[in-house]
Amino acid sequence: MGADLQRLFWEEAELLDRLYRILERSFQQGIARAKRDRVSHRMAAMAIGVNVVQSAKRTRALFP
Repeated sequence: MGADLQRLFWEEAELLDRLYRILERSFQQGIARAKRDRVSHRMAAMAIGVNVVQSAKRTRALFP
């Protein structure tokens, strides 16, 4: 069983299920981006990561 800072507890099966869903969604996004932009999977993953950081900075009103 694991706990986070908020003292929420999860069973191992629930934790693995959530992790699997996150990984599967990320994988599908990477494959779709690579196909859409006609780039390598590595480049697609990097582009997705840059977009995530850019969005977070915009949301928090941080300067580039």
